Amino acid sequence: GSIPTTIGQLAFLEDLRLNDNIMFGAIPSEIGNLLSLDNLVLNNNLLSSTIPTQAFSSLSTMEFLDLSNNDFLVGPIPSTIFDQPLIRNIYLANCSLTGTLPSN
Repeated sequence: GSIPTTIGQLAFLEDLRLNDNIMFGAIPSEIGNLLSLDNLVLNNNLLSSTIPTQAFSSLSTMEFLDLSNNDFLVGPIPSTIFDQPLIRNIYLANCSLTGTLPSN
């Protein structure tokens, strides 16, 4: 299945792990409404489209992000991911993303 846009209604969700579920389609921009999200794990799925840049600009509590092994995830890597003050681990391997990673 796909990730429903209603996921954004779970405002106090801290940990979202949908890895290894054959999820397809886009990452909904409503993910940006999860203001308490610490961990977002969506690896090993069939996600496609681009990473919603604006959604990741509001996830200031995020510490761990894994989008790896989503071959159809395309486009630039949003710099907003790296702007999050608490981010410690980012996994983007085996996607079709473009761009450069920050040096720091």
